Amino acid sequence: MKGVLFNVVEEVVSHEWGEQMWDNLLLDCDLDGAYTALGNYPDAELVALGRAAAQRLGCSLDDVLRLLGQLAFEPLLARYRSLEEPPESMRAFLPTVNELIHPEVLKLYPGASVPRFALRDDGDHLELDYVSIRNMCVLAEGLVLGLAGHYGEHVTVDQSRCKQRGDDRCTIRITGAS
Repeated sequence: MKGVLFNVVEEVVSHEWGEQMWDNLLLDCDLDGAYTALGNYPDAELVALGRAAAQRLGCSLDDVLRLLGQLAFEPLLARYRSLEEPPESMRAFLPTVNELIHPEVLKLYPGASVPRFALRDDGDHLELDYVSIRNMCVLAEGLVLGLAGHYGEHVTVDQSRCKQRGDDRCTIRITGAS
């Protein structure tokens, strides 16, 4: 996993719960926290930080990863704001991720392993297949919630399919998108 995501998580944790919380999470996980944006780090380190945060906050790892994804959306978007004309809604933004956002990420971070998304829109809801080597579909749920918040949209997300439950893929169902 690229260090830029760790940098954003540090920023979010420090902003929401204070710098001491970030330091405590690093201590809990026996990590030094010296993440450079271009560096590659084991996914297990983000999961360990999430588990430590879940224990400190009294919630589940999934709750923490979802919240981190939601809170990380704006800082990540700020780093990749290369769109000439930003989409006007969440429904318009989602199709741009594979074709516009991820190629920009790959220019900045060659060798990054970005997820792929397949979007289906039936009018009443959206279905987003999440395809990645990382089983971070709950983090992706949070990013979807952050995207909705960016556009002032109130949506609900759930996973009708999840590889972690033995399904063939992860499918995030989004209800309420304009």
